[in-house]
Amino acid sequence: MKKTMKMNVLLIMVVLSGFALFGATIDTTVGGDGFPANAGGERYVLKAVELDLSATTVASNDVVQVITIPDNAIVLAVSYEVSTACANGVTIDIGDGADPNGYVNNLSSTNTAGWVTSGISATLSGKLYTSADTIDLTFDDAPGATGKINVTVILIRGVRE
Repeated sequence: MKKTMKMNVLLIMVVLSGFALFGATIDTTVGGDGFPANAGGERYVLKAVELDLSATTVASNDVVQVITIPDNAIVLAVSYEVSTACANGVTIDIGDGADPNGYVNNLSSTNTAGWVTSGISATLSGKLYTSADTIDLTFDDAPGATGKINVTVILIRGVRE
């Protein structure tokens, strides 16, 4: 995990320089300021979480809130990795309250090929959040009691303060 996190931080530095029906909502969000991209703790932030399905019960159509996005922030990128395949082969959408599959549609819960980044545009325009929200994982079915999914978000906070 530490090696993977270092790789993500390196990726961030490179980048910065140049509907669920009847499912439950499970809050496992990462709060706080995340990891500032500079020593002053300014605007560029990396937030990361590992969802361990052996510690969180997820049923069909559940929405799992994994990372808090503060108001007046721009999400530049969302990265994900299935580090341990889920017991059941299900699909997962990654999005937010406005667009449940806005970042990833139909991620296979058994694909452990490595890190994938979604949301980085050629102009680094990102998505503006004028009010606080969460990055959510929506499961089409119960994934079982095993599996680990890592999610990382690169954002700029305080863009309208």
